[in-house]
Amino acid sequence: TETIQRPFKHSSMSGLRNAWRKTKLAGASVLALALLLMPAGFFDDGRSLCLFTALSGYRCYACGMTRALMHLIHLDFAIAWQYNPLSFVVLPLLLFVTGTWYVREIRWLIGPG
Repeated sequence: TETIQRPFKHSSMSGLRNAWRKTKLAGASVLALALLLMPAGFFDDGRSLCLFTALSGYRCYACGMTRALMHLIHLDFAIAWQYNPLSFVVLPLLLFVTGTWYVREIRWLIGPG
């Protein structure tokens, strides 16, 4: 099993680090919940903020990704595909990376045992 090392185990920095970890976990949880509670088309209106598109006039590979991911998490697969087919690759990777980070932070706070 993996051992979690705590460099500041007995110092005053330990409480500060734990508070910061709890704040990050709470923020990530609130953000995830907010995205799930927003309507799927929340980001559909408005101009693109893509710098590449603004400067070149061409679409980049990530154009429409935010809109596609928003529709994908609301299970609107056809609309997500229309915005950006790469969202079907990005979302599982994003969930894996975020989930791994989340579990590691929780394990750190719980401690050994």
